[in-house]
Amino acid sequence: MIEPQTLALFVAASVVLIVTPGPDMLLVIARSLAGGPRDGVLVATGLVGGLLLHTAVVALGLAALLAASAVAFNVVKWAGAAYLVWLGVQIVRHAGDRASLEASRRRYRARALLAQGFLSAALNPKLALFFLAFLPQFADGRAAPVAAQLALLGTLFTLMGCGSYAALSFVVGRARGFLASRARTLLERIAGGLLILLALRLALTER
Repeated sequence: MIEPQTLALFVAASVVLIVTPGPDMLLVIARSLAGGPRDGVLVATGLVGGLLLHTAVVALGLAALLAASAVAFNVVKWAGAAYLVWLGVQIVRHAGDRASLEASRRRYRARALLAQGFLSAALNPKLALFFLAFLPQFADGRAAPVAAQLALLGTLFTLMGCGSYAALSFVVGRARGFLASRARTLLERIAGGLLILLALRLALTER
């Protein structure tokens, strides 16, 4: 299996990558500003599913097909970019909304936030290619099975990343209580706008 020193290097490299801002982090921040820590944690929980999907794709060797097929890559890329643009527009449009939700709407909102987190990660082909390039560097080719090592590394990265985002949602969600309503609205709109810009950047990405 993976050597302890290799695993330590993987954790260190993962930490650097996780703290680098991206669409998933912006989505967590925007939802935490709008609805508090609970909403951010729900998005982070949804991200777990999307990242584990990419882990499975890499472990099963399917990510190589995505890297080799321009059509498959572009389909996922444009779907992901369109979804992020839609999310960004929704965040900007509803910035500042503070309507109280009844129980049934709260359950619906929870499912919607979980789905947003999942789709944000799952529809990003750059994540699949990133996992394809990153995870094998820390797998021991002499030790079998390599697929199990890739699955372990991907799962560890997922738990570290989403755990960090959940913690971030608590920080941002608590901080929103100290911000004036107008300031919160402005920050939500900035986060939504940045999400749209990252979506456009994704749309321009080549394999």
